[in-house]
Amino acid sequence: MIDPMYQYSLAWFINLFVLSVAGSSRAATVNQRLEHIHKHFTYSLYCNVCRSLFEKDKLLFGFLLTTRILGGRGLVDKDELTFLVMGSIGGPGEYKNPAKDWLSDKQWEEVCHLARLPGFSGLALSIPTHERDWREISIGPEPQRIRFPKPYDKLSSFQKLLIVRCIRPDKVASALQDFVVEIMGRQFVEHPAVSLAACYAESSPNCPLLFVLSSGSDPTSGLLQFAYERDMSDKIYPISLGQGQGPKAAAIIADAVLAGAWVLLQNCHLAPSWMPSLENLTENINPETVHPDFRLWMTSYPSSKFPVSILQSSVKMTNEPPKGLRNNMRRSFGLDPVASDEFFETSKRPKSFKALLFGLCFLHAVVQERRRFGPLGWNIPYSFDDGDFRISARQLKMFIDDAATMYNDENTVKDNNGLLQDSRDYRDSDSENPEHMSRELPLEALRYVTGECNYGGRVTDDRDRTLLHTILRRVYCLDILRPNYRLSESGIYYVPSAGSRESYIEYVQTLPLVADPEAFGLHPNANISKDMHDTSQLLGSMLVITAAYDGNRPGINPAGKGTKLAKPASIQRGGKGLAGTIEDNVVQLARDILNKLPQNFDLEACQKKFPILYEESMNTTLCQEMSRYNRLLNVARTSLQLLAKALQGLVLMSTDLETTYRRLTLNQVPQVWLKVSYPSLKPLGSYVTDLLARLQALQTWYERGRPAVHWISGFFFAQSFLTATLQNYARKYKIPIDTVGFDSEMLDMDHNNYPVGPEEGVYIRGLHCEGCSWDEHTKMLCESKLGRLYASAPVMWLKPVPARDLHTRHCYDCPVYRTTERKGILATTGHSTNFLTSIRIPTDKPASHWIMRGAALIAALSD
Repeated sequence: MIDPMYQYSLAWFINLFVLSVAGSSRAATVNQRLEHIHKHFTYSLYCNVCRSLFEKDKLLFGFLLTTRILGGRGLVDKDELTFLVMGSIGGPGEYKNPAKDWLSDKQWEEVCHLARLPGFSGLALSIPTHERDWREISIGPEPQRIRFPKPYDKLSSFQKLLIVRCIRPDKVASALQDFVVEIMGRQFVEHPAVSLAACYAESSPNCPLLFVLSSGSDPTSGLLQFAYERDMSDKIYPISLGQGQGPKAAAIIADAVLAGAWVLLQNCHLAPSWMPSLENLTENINPETVHPDFRLWMTSYPSSKFPVSILQSSVKMTNEPPKGLRNNMRRSFGLDPVASDEFFETSKRPKSFKALLFGLCFLHAVVQERRRFGPLGWNIPYSFDDGDFRISARQLKMFIDDAATMYNDENTVKDNNGLLQDSRDYRDSDSENPEHMSRELPLEALRYVTGECNYGGRVTDDRDRTLLHTILRRVYCLDILRPNYRLSESGIYYVPSAGSRESYIEYVQTLPLVADPEAFGLHPNANISKDMHDTSQLLGSMLVITAAYDGNRPGINPAGKGTKLAKPASIQRGGKGLAGTIEDNVVQLARDILNKLPQNFDLEACQKKFPILYEESMNTTLCQEMSRYNRLLNVARTSLQLLAKALQGLVLMSTDLETTYRRLTLNQVPQVWLKVSYPSLKPLGSYVTDLLARLQALQTWYERGRPAVHWISGFFFAQSFLTATLQNYARKYKIPIDTVGFDSEMLDMDHNNYPVGPEEGVYIRGLHCEGCSWDEHTKMLCESKLGRLYASAPVMWLKPVPARDLHTRHCYDCPVYRTTERKGILATTGHSTNFLTSIRIPTDKPASHWIMRGAALIAALSD
């Protein structure tokens, strides 16, 4: 299920069809009449469903609608659809990657697996043969619109999607949109605006209206305005649900049913225990006695506890805040209290207040829009909303006015008549320059209440808190009072000269509709990361729906003929895209993995060879690592063995085995493994390959002794390895471990250059730079290469030193995360379980630059 609120009844569907029969145009022949009904109903269905979908899911629905229609006509090949949804399953392709400079190994693997499908044979050989043409496609802004080399220029528009998925996965969403436009028409990607009047017309006293909310949205003001237009402003009764509000809401609804009033139940998700009572109330409304003007309006965030009967019978509308920096800023100037000219024009320090208020509007837009960039924007996507902005704006005016009053009281003098007057005119343009205002503006207090209480009250991750304060210092600073103060490096975004509220709105309207990443302090590659994230979400949702539609078995023919599953590379034979039944494939896959898994580590032998020593904590770390991996091996081995037996009818198929079966068919790591596993976002094939490499690394340590350079990504629990390093140093010098920290030194890229480890500390390898890169020549942190999301980090020497001896050279404390997701469960220390440590990396740029970039080191990539 994509979202629990996406539910529609058969009665609703039939009623929509009946309306289309009545509303479609007449025709002279039956065939023409049927064509008119088909077109009218298809678009009506699209519009009505889209109205209740979040923006992120509308393209998905348009594409699924298109493929279902084409599939009904036999124009979509099941194998090709399976490849689009799932991609390749298994190991590397048959040939060596011939274009490593522009084609990643993962992309090459996808190409090789696609070449096994009919119509794509020879694709892998075409890459080196027509490398120039394929390279142009790989760097083009719209690869789906570039003519493919022969014979692939004759592919259908759907088949071209598969090549885009292989070579330019970040452009899959754009390609899907073009596909829908080509087949269905542009109206099926241009989402109609939600009209309260149209929704109201479709409702009835027995048909409620439901706003499905998202972070930062609140439809109340719009609904109150609509009530005013319908002469119902005196007959609408909002009630915010929560503990103990159920009986009160029930009484209001009972009175409104008879009086013909409107009831607005806000935040239904906060009263899950009362939802069954609400369901009974709506079902028991008597159509014969209810007043025709009665309407029940509701707002709720997505909730699995929301009554299904109401979801299926109500008129649903999604309510989302505007997308884009410009639209967000424009909206902020229309929010209370900023929308009031009295508030905007009556500050005792008007120039300072307006400049800082504009900065606050910019901050409010930035903190929301950075969510679109995934972990590069925020480790955790926080639900900043209008309430944070409103209270911050009021405090800004209050703090400035109070400070101005205090300063004026200190600087009053007597005139010739003995009357008190201000020693200077605060409305004089020169009196509000940065030099004069340095003592008057309570910037530290403003940063505190905004960054710790208002917006900061939602922030739980330490690194996110650092980022929020970095953004705050850019807008709550004295320099913002200078003419045309830049809010971005390009200068496109700046603080305009003081003027009326309308003049600020006019300036905001001149800003780009779609902001470049630099507006948020991010590298241009952030757009690629965002597109990749969108593609991943889109295909993931498509996989869930496809699996549910086909009985959780991708690749199934709904007619029941030829029920096949795309086989992993390791079990394919004869180059066929599909082979064997699903059950046979899963059994073979389970056996294939079992054959690859090594025997458990011999812990007793390890403890004898590497005994617990006071002066060498690494021995304990090795034994603990082996123990953790043994547990994972036991779970994986047992689950695969039982599943194979269950599919052969030898044991009962349990719920856990059914779940494992389903995830194996989807190329996903079974949940029972993940419960005892190290954090990983890899698909099944890559996970197994990575697991085998980790096991081999430990085996090599056991056989040959402690490695000179440790592969930090291969540790099950790398924190214990880092702690052991500090502990060895602390015990050697007999100092408390909590007074020791890591200094660092960046070394060469090739770990083979270091055959012997350091006397103190450790050499580590295996980290990847995200949001930044490493310059081997300057030995400094540098910007990422355009189009390259991750770059290998050099070998690093982590040197334990007393905290007081840490170098104060110009460095960026770069966070290290276990996976690209970055977020995890927050520990009592305030750090996420995904967070490993911070490594000091030399840089010639201020640390704030890299904080805004979201620069970090990643131990394990997603694939």
